[in-house]
Amino acid sequence: MKERTIIIIIVALLIGGITFFILGSIGVIPIGRTLIYLTYILSMSIIIVFAMIGAYFFGMITSHKLIRGRTFTPFEKSMLELREDIKKIREEIEEVKKELDKK
Repeated sequence: MKERTIIIIIVALLIGGITFFILGSIGVIPIGRTLIYLTYILSMSIIIVFAMIGAYFFGMITSHKLIRGRTFTPFEKSMLELREDIKKIREEIEEVKKELDKK
């Protein structure tokens, strides 16, 4: 099935369930066990859908943390090396300044 048809089916079921619940609440449809069971099924299906969406995002975050690991990327390593080079150059410049101030 296409993604679009699945979404249409889910929306149609939700609208049908809500309509049935409203009609039963205002007295058009006799309230009985059927309404109670359908309300329960509707609420459980909504909870399951939201739980699946939450599990999807939780899985994405967890896998990202596991795959990334604790090591630096090559770009980060080169930036750290560049930082050390800049520190060395600053120290050398300070030494040259001190020598020029002495003269």
